[in-house]
Amino acid sequence: MPCEFLFGRQTQLGTENSFIVPKCRNDLSFGTENSFIVPKCRNDLSFGTENSFIVPKCRNDLSFGTENSFIVPKCRNDLSFGTENSFIVPKCRNDLSFGTENSFIVPKCRNDLSFGTENSFIVPKCCNDLSFGTVIQYEKEAPYMLFDTHVHLNVEQFREDREEVMQRAKQAGVEYMVVVGFDHETIPKAIELAENNDNMYATVGWHPVDAIDMTEKELNWLEELVEHPKVVALGEMGLDYHWDKSPKDVQKEVFRKQIRLAKKVEMPIIIHNREATEDIIEVLQEENAAEVGGIMHCYNDSADYVQECLDMNFFISLGGPVTFKNATLPKEVAKVVPLDRLLIETDCPFLAPHPNRGKRNEPAYVKLVAEKIAELREISFEQVSQATTENALKFFNIER
Repeated sequence: MPCEFLFGRQTQLGTENSFIVPKCRNDLSFGTENSFIVPKCRNDLSFGTENSFIVPKCRNDLSFGTENSFIVPKCRNDLSFGTENSFIVPKCRNDLSFGTENSFIVPKCRNDLSFGTENSFIVPKCCNDLSFGTVIQYEKEAPYMLFDTHVHLNVEQFREDREEVMQRAKQAGVEYMVVVGFDHETIPKAIELAENNDNMYATVGWHPVDAIDMTEKELNWLEELVEHPKVVALGEMGLDYHWDKSPKDVQKEVFRKQIRLAKKVEMPIIIHNREATEDIIEVLQEENAAEVGGIMHCYNDSADYVQECLDMNFFISLGGPVTFKNATLPKEVAKVVPLDRLLIETDCPFLAPHPNRGKRNEPAYVKLVAEKIAELREISFEQVSQATTENALKFFNIER
């Protein structure tokens, strides 16, 4: 049967290197352990070298690819090569379409596709029948990119399903995340997550609620940690007058010490503010925090204070509350902040945006924040996603 080719943009492999392939003539040949299930072609198979895959013979000849590529049948004596670690597949009618790195190139048959169940791969129909190996996952790459500038994937609420949460974020177009460490337990975990994930970064700081527990030992520890290449800011730090664990004067002193450390190591800061806006601004001004700049994390106060923050070289970051039906303050802020000083975040697992309010928040929901801001500003979602991503990359000094 004549074939054309089709591609998916982004593919995640399933277990044990399995692959889903179409049936041809209703028969299949099964290879050895960890090999692919492949269609039979004239009922014979050719075996490759050690660790390579078993593939069908086609006119009794084979073509060998480069390192990490697969051995595949020749078809009309020509082959097309994908990107690194992608599949080498036979040409049919001399045309191919290529996916991104590590993606699959698959043929069309009769110009239609068959869709598997959840977490399965989109595969070609071949005489309306399919054969399935173990599960692999196919997801179309989002046409936009998001940067969640404040997540707490390092906390207990994500212990059971952290990987699944990260996968959902990727599927939602969240390309970058900053994991915020704020105490003895969460700081090492933030750095660990950053080390193990290419587009994930960490911050280290001491939360104002726990200011009473901070000593010079912790301050020296933070100074050591900022040397780590994946640590991109100090924080979160600031003032929290909602809880009374740490007295206000203790919170202010710990806040000042961390600002001074940030200036010493020339690193921006992430500000936590709860019911303390005027005192926050006063401390930032007195300590000349404009020297390093920072982020007003999950900004939750009047637009009247925005200009003072901008004047101190701070970005304004909005989260889930901008989507809440009765939250007028963040909505007004979303309209007035210059687009080149705006960031978005989830602060997950807290403050899940509408319609998920009251549930555990997660990075994938940052898309809802961007969509609401676009609506409020009467601009496109793509403009918001592009601007906030570029702003975050610039702020954290991250190269693409």
